[in-house]
This record gives sequence, structure tokens and C-alpha cells, in this order.
Amino acid sequence: MVILDSLAAHDRAAIAGPAGTGKTVLAMEKARRMATTGQRVLLLCFNRPLALDLAARADGFEVETFHDFCRRLSSRVGLRFGPKTNRDKDTRFWAEEAPMLLLEALQQLPAEVRYDAIVVDEGQDFLPDWWPCLDEALRRNREGTLYAFYDANQNIYSRRASRRPGCPRDEAGLQLPQHHAHRRVRGRPAGCRAARQGWRTARSAGRGCLVSQ
Repeated sequence: MVILDSLAAHDRAAIAGPAGTGKTVLAMEKARRMATTGQRVLLLCFNRPLALDLAARADGFEVETFHDFCRRLSSRVGLRFGPKTNRDKDTRFWAEEAPMLLLEALQQLPAEVRYDAIVVDEGQDFLPDWWPCLDEALRRNREGTLYAFYDANQNIYSRRASRRPGCPRDEAGLQLPQHHAHRRVRGRPAGCRAARQGWRTARSAGRGCLVSQ
């Protein structure tokens, strides 16, 4: 796909686009490409039905929601995982305590549980404090590969989620550049409508870049 090809040299990228532009298709393809090179890859999203659907179609990589990832690793080290009150109403647990349990678990687990690369879909629903957890889950920590696909207009949960995942102002430490030079992609990438909808890809120096409409 043209967009992924143009970003091949970047280890970090935040890729934005409106609904229907094929962000999930691109996320799956990016994860698949990295998995074919022998990397251990994790694709995370926020919505469980989406995670189940993507997991059934995953080719060589793992898929789960962010909170299922927190639960899985916390359980491996015997940490109690779950809110003390009603499961659906304890937003503080899911927003703040779950990622802290993930960090605690990662500190206790061997390096083998970490990933070479993480791809995030539905990045608009990931809170700013969650992104450092993903860095910690990478084998090379802040040097690992991290891609985020998002649409701020689809933040249906109306929380203080990241409008631009991984930007320095979100304190995620992803070191994406603040300014970008863009070029318009011509043609229609296979498997998505990204170019037709007006995607632009960044051609910037450094290891991170932003792609947006």
C-alpha cells in the first residue's frame, strides 16, 4: 500500500483519517508486514468486538484490546485485576488503575513478554497516560516500533483521549516532530480508499512522523 510504503523508514507514526478511509485495513497490513520479518507484533484497539474480529483474521500477529492486554499481563504475575464497584461504571479503574497494573506487571515479567512492534487502531480512544505503557511493553522501549491510527472525530466515549496520539504534548514520549511537510498521494492504495479521501503522507526527517487528512 502506498501510504505504508512511504512510511517504511519510520519507526513511529501517528496516522489520522476520517471514517471509511481504511485505517483499520492499514493497521492490519502494517502488523502483517512486520510479522513476516520475524518480529513479535501486537495490534491493540479499544473496542472488544473489533478486537475479536481482527484476531480471527490476524496473520502472524496478536490482537486484543488495551484493557485485555492489561488484564492478561496482570494475571500472569498474580495482580488482582478489576474494579471494586460495578464493572461498567468504574471509569477510574479502566482509565487510570488498569494501565498502572500493566506497568507493574511489566516490571515483574521477563523481557520475552514484550513486543518488537505495537500497532494501535482506534487511537483516538486511548488516553494520554496509556501511551507510555505501550513504550514499556516494547522490547527496545522507546526505540521500538509504534504506529497509531486514529480519528479524533470518532471519539465516541467523550473522554480526554488523545486527539493526536503520541505527540509530545500528550507526554507519550514518542518524539513525533511538531511540524510536517506533506505531499498528496495520487492513485488508490489497494484495499482502502485513503487516497480518494485525501490522505497526506509526511516526508519529514527523524524517526517519527504524522500522517493526516
